[in-house]
Amino acid sequence: MTSEGSLALKIIKHMLPIVRIFKDLHIAANIEQTKASLKGLSGIYCIRHIASGKIYIGQALDLFVRLQQHLNGSNSNILLQRAITKYGISNFEFIVVEFVADTSLLTTREQIHLDWLFSLSSELRYNICPTAESRLGTTHTAETKAKMSERKLGNTNSLGNTGRLGIPHTAESIDANRINQPNRVSIFVYDHETRKLVGEFPSQVAAAGVLKVSPGTVRNYLVSGKVLNNKYIIRTSPFPPPLVCSLKCLMHNPPDYNNNKSLKKTMP
Repeated sequence: MTSEGSLALKIIKHMLPIVRIFKDLHIAANIEQTKASLKGLSGIYCIRHIASGKIYIGQALDLFVRLQQHLNGSNSNILLQRAITKYGISNFEFIVVEFVADTSLLTTREQIHLDWLFSLSSELRYNICPTAESRLGTTHTAETKAKMSERKLGNTNSLGNTGRLGIPHTAESIDANRINQPNRVSIFVYDHETRKLVGEFPSQVAAAGVLKVSPGTVRNYLVSGKVLNNKYIIRTSPFPPPLVCSLKCLMHNPPDYNNNKSLKKTMP
């Protein structure tokens, strides 16, 4: 595994809460134990390939019913199903990331975890869509599918901004886009006093995990430009290299005091 892949796995280990974990799901007794523990409970779950650490994150009104769907291959993620078929369910574990009593919050809670997951390499996830959406109990009619197709045709750029192709972005709008997309922008953290690079992170979420603050705090300091904890400067781009002018440079290009009004004011 590459050093980048190893770092990504460490980020997953740091970011992924584990409330309950169920292994050896090929054994009937373990399935019964899982049923007794999870039946009727809602929450966010993860299915992880033990050897590689590759994961799938989802939401469920009933965690045990959702697990059964994955085991039976019904209404499941196609990439995950292929992996289960290839490696066998004994090589996967079912993790409860968090229980969510208020089911109206399921999509919000799932999105929080998808944000940091999609900041990492696609080789470490089975999830295909970066946006959480509950489709439990809903079906699409032919008319609805046609409208969805029309919308997709209109969103021809990667950000889904219909009708904005060819419109140039200003430096300010680029910075705003970077700040408002925590799973798409690199973060550079510098020491406030020395201006030395402390670390470069693939996302606001990853930086927040190492700095031990919330992603919202990272975003706020990006916007304000203030120093975090009187120690760290957080940026979406690296500092430019220092401008060094040698003595030889000054000799060949001396400052013109006669034509520089600001300098003339400081002259005695």
